[in-house]
Amino acid sequence: MSEEYLRARKEWDDRFLGQQKTVRLLVALSGGSLLIGAMGLGFGAWASVNSRFVPYVVAVDKIGHTVVAPSPKVVSGWPPAVIRRELADFVVNLRTITPDLAVLRRQANEAAAHLHRDAPAFQMIAEYFHTAGHSPIEEAKTKTVSVDVSSVNHIGGSSWRVEWTETTYGRQDARLLGRHNYVATMIVTLSPVHSAAALQSNPLGLFIQDIDIEEVHV
Repeated sequence: MSEEYLRARKEWDDRFLGQQKTVRLLVALSGGSLLIGAMGLGFGAWASVNSRFVPYVVAVDKIGHTVVAPSPKVVSGWPPAVIRRELADFVVNLRTITPDLAVLRRQANEAAAHLHRDAPAFQMIAEYFHTAGHSPIEEAKTKTVSVDVSSVNHIGGSSWRVEWTETTYGRQDARLLGRHNYVATMIVTLSPVHSAAALQSNPLGLFIQDIDIEEVHV
């Protein structure tokens, strides 16, 4: 064989072997990528099934540093001021009537977040709002109602008493139609919060188990 032929064959062999090595490397990299992807997918599926959502409340000092992050346990563990605020907000969301239907629906949803569907309070409130003349959406066509909570007091045990004033105005001319005083006795319970949605709408897990609303005539 001529020297030129031998050099050409050697050059060809070198190039062919280099291509083979590149192909083997690409196959190994592809297999590794598929394996890592499968492991990630499997871990994601496992985590979604076995993960637990643990709510907590963070307290900060005057300069914004975290000082405590307790998990909600029982109603008695919350400061009375926190429970008062939750109950006052519940009444405002439940009884306010505004011409803005988006706000009206948001307030209704926030109030409903404090009610278990199998609780007497839910049944009573649902029946009230489904009674003719008490639908907030229908009432909003002719009037608005603002709510001013005057006091929230702990009676004892799980019972709380909330007092408020409702001021009604005409929808068209903003004329004062009336001012009425109300009082409600509520039985408060606590249920664990297990989801992010529930934590946003009812972070304390505070629920109204039973409620009795009466108008106060003075």
